[in-house]
Amino acid sequence: MIPEGWDFTPCVNDKLIVVCSQGHFLAGDSMAKLDALQSATWLMALVGTLARQHFEEMVTRLQWPQVRRFHIISREMIIIMSIMKQAKLLALLPRSIITPWLENSFFAELNTCIHIPLDDIGFLNKRKDYSDSTNLLTNYMLDMFSCSVSC
Repeated sequence: MIPEGWDFTPCVNDKLIVVCSQGHFLAGDSMAKLDALQSATWLMALVGTLARQHFEEMVTRLQWPQVRRFHIISREMIIIMSIMKQAKLLALLPRSIITPWLENSFFAELNTCIHIPLDDIGFLNKRKDYSDSTNLLTNYMLDMFSCSVSC
C-alpha cells in the first residue's frame, strides 16, 4: 500500500529463477525438465522469505512431496555459493539478488517452465515539495536503473 501523498516509481522487474553452480549437471541444458528438477536437491531459502514461500507453493502445485531439501541458516552469499557448488544444489532465488553472481559466472540460470514474477522494485517519493537533495537522489535513481516515471 502506498501512503497518501507519495508515489511509487518502479525501477526493476523481478522474478524468482532457478539457479545452480556452473558445474551442476543441469547447467548446460537448453531446457531443464520437471523430472530432473524434482529429483535434484534444493537449497532452501530462509523461512519467511518470498523465495521460500513460493518454493513451498511450487512443490505443492507440482505435487513433489518427496523433493530433497538442503537447509542452511545464512544470508551470506559467499557461504551459499560455496555450499551450492560443493553439494550440487538448485535454488529458487530472486533474480535481483543473484544477478551479480550470474554476470560473473558463479551461478547459472536454468531455463525452466517455472515462472514466478515478483513485485517490482522501486522507490517511494513525495509528490510535491522536493528538496534539492531529494531531486538529485530521484534523478540518480531514475538514471541508474532506467526507471520510467509517468507524470
